[in-house]
Amino acid sequence: MKLVKSFLLFLFVMNICLLFNNPLTAHAVTNDLTKRSISDIGLTMDDDGFKVDLGVSKSEDAWNQVFRQYKKAILGVSGIGAMTMLLFFINQFIKLGASAGNPQARTQAIAGVIWTGLATTGLGAVTVLVGFFYNAI
Repeated sequence: MKLVKSFLLFLFVMNICLLFNNPLTAHAVTNDLTKRSISDIGLTMDDDGFKVDLGVSKSEDAWNQVFRQYKKAILGVSGIGAMTMLLFFINQFIKLGASAGNPQARTQAIAGVIWTGLATTGLGAVTVLVGFFYNAI
């Protein structure tokens, strides 16, 4: 059991190290949705208060801009969450196997397996969908 815990800890540390050691290519090209300086943002003040013009006309354009800027963060957070929930899912199966003679502990372990399974499925689906449509966003 101690070997399994140390191996899982090693895998977790390696995932964190690989997360922050990801090479990123930066190109010196701007697109129409990025602002070059603070003066490019249309900030005006009238009797109603401040008004900010970010250069997008519809709410869909604003959401597309948010997803375009933060798609790597969404993919990374959902991926780490899915891996973490997978570890919790495995841990719940270990608890289920250890509670063979105790009906109350077995019921709690089954409930834990169900909830962590649903969470793992949900976070994994987000990761797969964002990864699959990564270039379409």
